[in-house]
Amino acid sequence: MVVAAIFNANLPSQYICHAEETRAQMNRWAEKDTHGLIKVMAITEGSLDSCSLIVLANALYFKGMWKRPFDKSRTKGSNFYLINESMVNTPFMTNTKAQFIYFSGSCKVLRLPYAQGKYGKDIGFSMCIFFPRERDRL
Repeated sequence: MVVAAIFNANLPSQYICHAEETRAQMNRWAEKDTHGLIKVMAITEGSLDSCSLIVLANALYFKGMWKRPFDKSRTKGSNFYLINESMVNTPFMTNTKAQFIYFSGSCKVLRLPYAQGKYGKDIGFSMCIFFPRERDRL
């Protein structure tokens, strides 16, 4: 099977007639396979039902160091808006260092580079964060 041979992954088959049980099982899988780094997938309660035909899930985490590290003492709480339009207060990393920002008509993009790893200077990774100009318009 291509999934197992190339991606070193498995593709379990399960009926989704017990949607909540399936959702809980997927969350347990993510927590186990990421060694506890991802405890809950984005599959929320009620998002699966007996009409759901297929769910493809992947859990990925990246362990890297920022090229310009954040000072933990500058972490501040601020408002974060969820997709259901509710708001939660959450910690935000902040700094005053120059960052790469790209502006487009509908959003701005912040690029945060990671330090070069063992692969040398030819490969560089960055986290790109997209900020919509309007709160619910990305």
